[in-house]
Amino acid sequence: KFHDDRGVHQQDAVPRSSAAQAMTALVGRGAGDDVAAVATGDDDVAIQAEEPQQKLNALEHNIAQKGQSAYYYAHATAHSRGPAWDGEAAPRLLERQASETPKRKVAITRYAWTDEGSKLRLYVPIDGADSGVVALHWTPTSLALTVEFADSTHALVVAQLYDPIADASHKVKPDKIVVTLKKQPERSTFKWFDLKRVTSAAAADETAAAAS
Repeated sequence: KFHDDRGVHQQDAVPRSSAAQAMTALVGRGAGDDVAAVATGDDDVAIQAEEPQQKLNALEHNIAQKGQSAYYYAHATAHSRGPAWDGEAAPRLLERQASETPKRKVAITRYAWTDEGSKLRLYVPIDGADSGVVALHWTPTSLALTVEFADSTHALVVAQLYDPIADASHKVKPDKIVVTLKKQPERSTFKWFDLKRVTSAAAADETAAAAS
């Protein structure tokens, strides 16, 4: 205090305390800034920002602030976001799929046959034939026998039979398959000297069929 010419005691202007300045700053920040003010006995104010409970990426943060008006809202689907990053730099397994191993293809080259007049018998030795899936496909001039196992497919393909046939059937036994070929009635007495009629076209067809 001091005495002026008029005899009036006046008090010097006191600088605003740090507490007052801090409180003013708090009022200016507004309620949406998530800040807390703590007054102490020394008029000190501690201002501490609350830590977010969950870290958001740029897309989620934008949506959290602006809602449906956010620029990224249209892209905020579960499929576009993908799995949440676990913070590890190493690759992470997302899915397992069973891989399919292609079956081994085996051409049947060992067989025996006999001409019995009106029909022929074809004997194809295959161990465990009765445990596989046997299929016989035929036309009057061709024959295809397949045996499928878990890891392999065995096939006998005759693109051109020695003479046309009227029917074909088969029987499966534990160690072999017996195929019966019935000759056409008007050709029942025709003698077969081979199972297949060898031509360049037929050989090419058999090679292609065995590879497929």
